[in-house]
Amino acid sequence: MFFLSNIKIDNNAKIIETDDFINVTFSENTVLNHFWKIHISMKFEDSEAVITTVANYLNKKHINYKFVKSTGLVKEWLSIRTHESQIGKIITIYPTSIAQADLLLKQLSKILRNYSGPNIFTDRAYKDSQNVFYRYGYHIATSDDHIIGPNQEIFYDDRRPYFQIPSWIKDPFCSENNVNGQAVQNKYKVIGAIDRRPGGNVYLASSYRDGKKYIIKEARKYVFAGDNKLKSVLKHNEFNTIKDLNKKKFNIKTKSIEKIVDNFSEYYVYSFENLKPLDSQSQFSPLLAQPQKKAQALLEIINMSLSLVNKTKQLHDLGYCDLDATLSNLSWDGSQITWLDCDSFSKKSNDGYAKTKGYWLDGFAKINNYQRDIKHIGLFIMHILGDFNYTFQKLKTIDQVIVQIEQHLIQSKLPLDIIKVITYILDSDDLQFNTIEKLLNSAKKSLINKDYQKTRQFILTEINKNVLSEKKSNVIGIMGIMKPYFINNNYVSGKKEDIIEILNNYEVKNGEKTFLKQNPNPNSVISPYLIDGAAGAILVSLLNSVEIKDIKQYLEILNYPLAKTPGFLDGLAGIAFVNIELFLHTHNNKYLQIATTQVLNCMNYTIIENSSVLFYSFYSTHNSENFFNGTEGIYAVAQYLYEINESRLAKNDKKILA
Repeated sequence: MFFLSNIKIDNNAKIIETDDFINVTFSENTVLNHFWKIHISMKFEDSEAVITTVANYLNKKHINYKFVKSTGLVKEWLSIRTHESQIGKIITIYPTSIAQADLLLKQLSKILRNYSGPNIFTDRAYKDSQNVFYRYGYHIATSDDHIIGPNQEIFYDDRRPYFQIPSWIKDPFCSENNVNGQAVQNKYKVIGAIDRRPGGNVYLASSYRDGKKYIIKEARKYVFAGDNKLKSVLKHNEFNTIKDLNKKKFNIKTKSIEKIVDNFSEYYVYSFENLKPLDSQSQFSPLLAQPQKKAQALLEIINMSLSLVNKTKQLHDLGYCDLDATLSNLSWDGSQITWLDCDSFSKKSNDGYAKTKGYWLDGFAKINNYQRDIKHIGLFIMHILGDFNYTFQKLKTIDQVIVQIEQHLIQSKLPLDIIKVITYILDSDDLQFNTIEKLLNSAKKSLINKDYQKTRQFILTEINKNVLSEKKSNVIGIMGIMKPYFINNNYVSGKKEDIIEILNNYEVKNGEKTFLKQNPNPNSVISPYLIDGAAGAILVSLLNSVEIKDIKQYLEILNYPLAKTPGFLDGLAGIAFVNIELFLHTHNNKYLQIATTQVLNCMNYTIIENSSVLFYSFYSTHNSENFFNGTEGIYAVAQYLYEINESRLAKNDKKILA
């Protein structure tokens, strides 16, 4: 609704409309560069009545003014989305003399005595008025924020969130007024502000009664925290919620003490706990951006997430939801997650849910608050891993974001199992706390267990099982070389002399290069893969003690950064595994670097289906999790790469192959 239709403005007045305001000026008034000005604040529900009343009064007096032009914009100017210094400035009046300003203050405070409004931080309230304020400053919009006094004094009109006037001017309207916060200061000594917020600050104080420290949270009256929720209502809800949680023995780490009501604010007093938000602590913001100790950082993330899952489940069991689990609202003491603010907590599963940037997805509108809370855990993990929640919110598809996180983890020399946690939480419609805990514990295990020899043996065993089930023939690679040596299903039973002879039978010389091929035709396709190509031939050679010098002419074929499929036995992951094996035998970093690039590129084939991480396969229409061409084999190689890197760090690059 626009207010202009309800206001009677003189035909001689000049009306200028801007994005937010209607400006009304009268030609007989002198427009001053800077002087006293008056602001009128109000409750949202009173805005039409107050604006109409004040505007009609000022029109009769031919006094310049401006007002917020619509109800929607009034709510915005009464919201924490507006800068703290501007909240409540719904009407601005421009007097041209001190006498006129004094008369306006007196008359308007009388006319509006039955109305209230939020405190205006930059201004002083006129005497005991609840909505009439004044300050000294520019009348004409300017980018220059300093005013020069008669003796070249400088006053910065920079709208700091407190009342200030030039040193050469005295306040002609009030010798004193009822200062907001006096009721609190009668009982507590304010030590300092912990956090400054548009909806009310957070203070550290000590009690005159017992000398102990307390936290005092301010809620500015009549200021909106969201589209329809007043900050004072949310803070009152928080106070009662914490009191209830204290009673039910839930470890929220703080206790509700008392509520104090003052002129323009309500104050809620809590026991002091030295809690800091995660996003204010450099080691947690985000953790993996830190250059050192990345494995310890990821372990910390997993432990935080386990605690968050446990606390969320407890709160849900107590009937609470809408938990606002964001980095700015959570604190971590090394063993437990806790909330800094509980003003969002609700027992209504379909109540309005804050669309916090980075923590809101379009699909959230279709689910209840309990389900959103669990989804928030996934976004929390994304956020602390490297701000990927914002990418997800923008891209709206999980596949692309998961690829980015996978590659981020690999580049950070970390395992990938945390990906399964994120995928399940954000892609599943049937979320279970015990499943999330199981996945997190599995990710923790993959991070802590750094026995690369065990992972290596697992991979080799899987190769043996898969190869023995294959029916391919007349190929080189694992199948071609192993075929003569299937003795008791043990592929390491061959003799290196025989293997070298088999390799020589597949040699094709083309200039100075020697390659392995299925047939002696120089134009035939060169296969680099495990199952039927050079990677398999080289792996079996290494496993049967063939020396590097005897196979070095074949090694360059493994320098493939890309392949048509990421699978293990028939794709890029298998080639990466053999390059890691070459690194273990040669200690040449080149092979480890090639393997890292290949594992990174494998991630580009990631597909999320049915809440699972899968990989596209060139050879199949079915995307699988199995070892042969799916997630299990690819993630095993990534895990092996992580463990090798950890071993190198632990052993200072000494020989690490047993």
